[in-house]
Amino acid sequence: MVEAEFHHHPLTPFWKWITFTCDICGKEDKDKGMPYMCQPCGLWIHRSCASFPRSVKVMRHKHLLHLTLSSLEFLQPDPRICQLCVQKLDTRYGLYYCSKCDFVAHLDCAIFKENREDIDMQKFEDEDEVPELDELVDLELTNGFTYNCTICEFDLDVVCSLKSDIFTHEGHEHRLILSNTTHTQKCNCCDNERCQVFRCTTCEFVLDFQCATLPHTTRYGQHEHPFTLSYRVEDDSGEYYCDICEEERQDLKYWFYYCEDCSYPTHPNCIIGKYPNYKFGGAHTFDCHSHPLTFVEENKDHP
Repeated sequence: MVEAEFHHHPLTPFWKWITFTCDICGKEDKDKGMPYMCQPCGLWIHRSCASFPRSVKVMRHKHLLHLTLSSLEFLQPDPRICQLCVQKLDTRYGLYYCSKCDFVAHLDCAIFKENREDIDMQKFEDEDEVPELDELVDLELTNGFTYNCTICEFDLDVVCSLKSDIFTHEGHEHRLILSNTTHTQKCNCCDNERCQVFRCTTCEFVLDFQCATLPHTTRYGQHEHPFTLSYRVEDDSGEYYCDICEEERQDLKYWFYYCEDCSYPTHPNCIIGKYPNYKFGGAHTFDCHSHPLTFVEENKDHP
């Protein structure tokens, strides 16, 4: 017999190799396996899934989340969105749930180390109310205009720190929510792939932090007019180029900057640079190298 934290009956090993669908994660064991079973409830559970904790605390929600056999909590299949990765969640199987706030999350998303808050669960008598932590970790503002946590080597750009977890962008009609996953997700507006992006719950639209923080208008060199961030092609000519690098703009869904007065389109990287929030120049010393190093932007002169 095995005692699982999240279930009130002991689980019995089933000593036969069978093909089954796990009632916790919802995944079919295609290569066959020996599951645990709960005979009173009719549950079949992967041996690895039996080790899920009963409750977890995630950084983006103030209450504890409890592992719920959602087929018992929800009387009928209910299309829901995981509020950590902002992707569809199957309520026929296990999930982490806060009944006070109707907050739901995939099992793997809730225990993902970058989402999960490391606290001593035994200290809280009321498991639904987690008090504010007395100890706060300071993020120091460094010379490169980023916040830095020396304990976990976490860096946060100042511009990104000001971006809300939920917001509406002028370039998209629906609300966008911060999504954090173990796998990369491709941005719809550029060719970047990131684990942390903003997702739309209505139409699967994905926006990375770089595009989400692009300035609405910018200027270029001695050009007399401002450039505006544009979300659709400027005409129906069928030929679309960047007038700075003179290369073709490959994907017409990608955002670009445009001077309407001069019919002057350009890639975002070409007009504001690949690293718009960094200050180039100046010498810096590092323990790994004996000479000072200068931070320069990659271009034709510095390939």
